[in-house]
Amino acid sequence: MKKKYDIVVYIGRFQPFTKNGHDRVVKAALTYGNKLVMGIGSSNKERSEKNPFSYYERCNIIKKVTNNDNILFRPLDDYESDDEWIENVKFQIEQACVTIGIDSNVAKIALIGMDKDESSYYLKCFSFWDYICFEKPTDEIVSATDVRKILFCEKTHINETLKYVHQSTLDFLTEFKNTKTFKMIKETIK
Repeated sequence: MKKKYDIVVYIGRFQPFTKNGHDRVVKAALTYGNKLVMGIGSSNKERSEKNPFSYYERCNIIKKVTNNDNILFRPLDDYESDDEWIENVKFQIEQACVTIGIDSNVAKIALIGMDKDESSYYLKCFSFWDYICFEKPTDEIVSATDVRKILFCEKTHINETLKYVHQSTLDFLTEFKNTKTFKMIKETIK
């Protein structure tokens, strides 16, 4: 069966990658496109409670879960203006096209996303691509924010994240809790 798009773009911070949310969108995206390009947001931000994991850590978390050669990763930095950010996203997708061997001027590209709240406004910024609306499922979706709350809370055990993340991600989170980076971030939380 021929897929409708050469590339489907999925933008997120994936701090970390969740099975009830992110993984569902990835699976849907792969039914629409030959390749999925995941734009890993806030790649230039210093580590914090909101952004504890590096670009490479997030790529590795996602690779272990998805195990799919049709997924490419591109770092998306934050900028002062939306216009600069949009130009960078376009540039990163053009670079992904080069990697794949597709001319970005003729490639069929779509953006997939879920309009969940005000933070999803960026989905309307790419009118030059088709948009695939991932409908919010009716069952429980736990955001990465909820997972981070468990990670940094002393009153909860890290194993509680297993209902929200895959085992390989839980393994990473467990190791991460023993790093100097985790301790440094924890010290900044009030």
